[in-house]
Amino acid sequence: GKRLGWYVFDREIVDEIAQKTHVRRQLLESLDEQDRGAVENFIITMLDKQSIDDTRYEYHLRQVVLTLGQRGRAVIVGRGGRFILPSQFGLSVRLIAPLKTRVQRIAAEQKIAFKRAELEVKKLDRDRVKFIRHHFGRDIGDPLLHDLTINTDAMSVDATAETVLTALRKKLGVTSTKQVGTDGKVS
Repeated sequence: GKRLGWYVFDREIVDEIAQKTHVRRQLLESLDEQDRGAVENFIITMLDKQSIDDTRYEYHLRQVVLTLGQRGRAVIVGRGGRFILPSQFGLSVRLIAPLKTRVQRIAAEQKIAFKRAELEVKKLDRDRVKFIRHHFGRDIGDPLLHDLTINTDAMSVDATAETVLTALRKKLGVTSTKQVGTDGKVS
């Protein structure tokens, strides 16, 4: 996003849905990239008028992502954007790394124990698989769903970004509108 001068949307998508539906963000986060059983959905919706069920969440998720896609110049992180936006207008990139590498990164980033980070990463993996299967009927691990898959264990952040930019140029003719200096600042 920085190199392109584009906005990056991740948790902001959940914020926008919360604003559109007047639902507390914490309740939406319980739906975001997680699978929730129909019974639990029903009970929560009945007990809390501020709640939103899977169907309404998915509807608003699609509306927000389509709006961002229509606006353009956006990087959409997760949320099934790959399955909502037409593939000819974007580049779908999947970043992967071995479990141990991802756990080490989370442990260091969140300053938590390795074992706790491992539990969090495994839960997040399960939740993402369930979310994509539930809302889009797809297997997130299918390599044919993505234009590009990068093993971030083998590449630096800069090399990964450069690979994505190259693929974006080749697929869509997009060029960087920003310059990144040696100090890491974008101009």
